[in-house]
Amino acid sequence: WGRERLEGSRDLCEYLEWLSPRALRELYGHTERGAYACRAVLQRLSPVIRQCLLRLSVCGGQLPRALVLKWPCNVHERTIWIQTELPRLERLYIILPTNNTNSETNANANVNSTDPAAA
Repeated sequence: WGRERLEGSRDLCEYLEWLSPRALRELYGHTERGAYACRAVLQRLSPVIRQCLLRLSVCGGQLPRALVLKWPCNVHERTIWIQTELPRLERLYIILPTNNTNSETNANANVNSTDPAAA
């Protein structure tokens, strides 16, 4: 699970970003510890990200990407959301990575019972 990367990591999310999608699925979906891992990740995300993840989980986890990109109302927050936070959520495998950014592309949240947004 990337133990050699642990020593150089400064925080939990930075470490998790180095893990493979398979390792993250195993971590988030672990029957005994998955909910705790998801809660720990959620607590370390910004309030804007938490709000957007909660919206995704309540909406069934699949919405047009164009709509998700517009959620932050503040222009500055929206720029950060698009350039920094959405890619980070994809690296953390909280939302499924997408290669296409047109309005028909869906931003998918992992909406299983151990999703960080559901914790």
